[in-house]
Amino acid sequence: LQEAMRRLHPDDRMRVRREMAKANRAGWLRSEFRLNRPTEEGGVETIWIIVRARLVPPEGGPGARLIGVAYDVTDRKEAEAHSEMLAHEVEHRAKNALAVVTGLLRVTTADTHEEYVEVLEARIRALAGTMALLGRHRWKGASVGDLLHHELEPFGVGEEDSPVTLQGPEVVVGPHVAQPLSMALHELATNAAKYGALSTAEGRLEVRWSLRGQEVVLHWRESGGPALDGPPERVSFGSQIITHSFEGSLGGTIERQWRPEGLACDIRFATDREAPVSGLRG
Repeated sequence: LQEAMRRLHPDDRMRVRREMAKANRAGWLRSEFRLNRPTEEGGVETIWIIVRARLVPPEGGPGARLIGVAYDVTDRKEAEAHSEMLAHEVEHRAKNALAVVTGLLRVTTADTHEEYVEVLEARIRALAGTMALLGRHRWKGASVGDLLHHELEPFGVGEEDSPVTLQGPEVVVGPHVAQPLSMALHELATNAAKYGALSTAEGRLEVRWSLRGQEVVLHWRESGGPALDGPPERVSFGSQIITHSFEGSLGGTIERQWRPEGLACDIRFATDREAPVSGLRG
């Protein structure tokens, strides 16, 4: 018992001593505590123990003993801690997603109610798709390729006759990057489908990316669509999302060229960021 008391975790030591003193009066002990146990490698590991014991007096005089059982519940405690962490993460992500959706509701505009519903639903689907990708990877991140595939899936990415070509290494971005990145890619794809290369049968889109240190360099090239004679006269909300995502939320850069053959974008952003994503503001 003395050896076990020496190995008690410092944060549990005083509490267990009080419970032992109470056991001498009550006749039973129920306790949970941590022990610091030496490992074969010469280190120390912390394990969780549950004790259930009763005070048994000796037959011939003083010197009562505690007799009972002790369980190693380290795995259960670690699972509980992991579940608590996941619950906290889900709560944080839900609040963050709600903030983004609220921002989209506030700033999305359209000429008709039907168009408003269509645009808003598409943006929310893009957000939901990204959250599903993150969920499958336990919120550790998502790959640039997966995000692009998700946004450009309607154009048969990967099929032989697809107008879209994607090429780049496996680059995983953190969860704080994946969400604004997906929103920006959704707006780029939407603009390409409505006004750019993907709005015509002859149009083509080529997206290539690479990793330079901790920075992603992405090239978006449209061709074969309606001829361009310069930037649009009016900056749409979708274009604002693109700029805000790359230069604001992601702390990167985006350079756009409205070439006669189609839009060209050169984009740079870090693979991860510590700051949480904020809601869109009007």
